[in-house]
Amino acid sequence: MNSKSSRSKCNPAAAARNRHLCESLADGCFPISEGPSASRLHELFLHQFCDAHTCSGKHKPFSRGGK
Repeated sequence: MNSKSSRSKCNPAAAARNRHLCESLADGCFPISEGPSASRLHELFLHQFCDAHTCSGKHKPFSRGGK
């Protein structure tokens, strides 16, 4: 039972590191300097994937009713 509860706890440092890595990936794949299409894809990638790396539990990837 203890191992189950320890898995559910979020590590804020790991979440922040993963978010930073995700943002770096977005920057590399969809550089905003490449024009409006790349900029839009960059923002979409951040919203759909990078925003999920948080301990708040508020952001879920592929959630319905988003922007």
